[in-house]
Amino acid sequence: SNLDAFDIISRTARINADVHAVKLGISTGYGSHDVATGQFSALPPDGSDVPAVALDSTALGGMYAERIILVGNEKGVGVNLEGVTHATDELVLTADGRIRIKGRVSSDNDVRVASTADSVEISGSLAAAKIAEVTALKDLVLKSEAGTQALLYADDARVSSESLHNVDGRIESGTNLAVATRSGITNAGSIVSGGNAVLNAGGVVGNTGQMQARGSLDVEGAHVLNSGRMFSIEAVRIHSAGDIVNAGGEISSKKSSSLEATGNISNTGAIRTEGLASIRAGSLSNEGGRIEATDAMTLGVAGHMANSGTIGTERGAFISAGSLSNEGGRILSQGDLDFAVAGGL
Repeated sequence: SNLDAFDIISRTARINADVHAVKLGISTGYGSHDVATGQFSALPPDGSDVPAVALDSTALGGMYAERIILVGNEKGVGVNLEGVTHATDELVLTADGRIRIKGRVSSDNDVRVASTADSVEISGSLAAAKIAEVTALKDLVLKSEAGTQALLYADDARVSSESLHNVDGRIESGTNLAVATRSGITNAGSIVSGGNAVLNAGGVVGNTGQMQARGSLDVEGAHVLNSGRMFSIEAVRIHSAGDIVNAGGEISSKKSSSLEATGNISNTGAIRTEGLASIRAGSLSNEGGRIEATDAMTLGVAGHMANSGTIGTERGAFISAGSLSNEGGRILSQGDLDFAVAGGL
């Protein structure tokens, strides 16, 4: 304790008690380490067993410093943090292998966590007063354990990974939240932003939980499937290169909503806004659902539009479609109601 600088350089490290320093650095791996430059050079395997974990902090082990740099250099070897790790300034954690955060990892400034060849798993909490940046070559997983909700929090939260699986955790930002995945996003927990939230997936976005933003909520994916709640105080914008399916869920906003799908938009739930609504799709099916706007609404459907639910606006609506069936449905407007249907009505 009370050290200006404390460095641990070893193949593996296990923290079973509290470590206090102004600057704390731990560098692990099989190789040579230049103390002057901080450069690590890997050595060829010597035939010995490769450790499962490079850095293991038990529930009894805590790390406290102004600045904490934790680096796992060995190929395929990960990090396990069960105790408390807290920095009053910067906290950086990188490893080639899987990073498991089971305890409490936090910074009064920025946190950067990166697995360069594997996944990041959070069952405890990862929090930053300013920026939290989490990157993983594979997945980011939030899954609660032992009655404690898995948490990722920052004023500005940034995620980049192959996929995001929020099983039952909470991802929260004070201002901005950005999630980018090369494949899918699945959310059965909560994704909440005090400002804008942008979720961009190369694959399917599946939401059975809550996605919420005080600013705008932007969601983009190959397909977007919602049976939970997507809500924004400002604007909700959902874009899909394939289909948007709102299966009994809610997509709502206070100011405006925009849904655009190259394929089909299917709604058996509620799509509503207290402002303007714009919906564009290859085809649209509103099966007993509700599509509502307090302000004007524009529906542009290239192919067939089938409505057996309620489509309503208080200001006026313009509906264009290749063909339209309204069997058992209602299309209501307190203002003008204009149709442009190329085929049958």
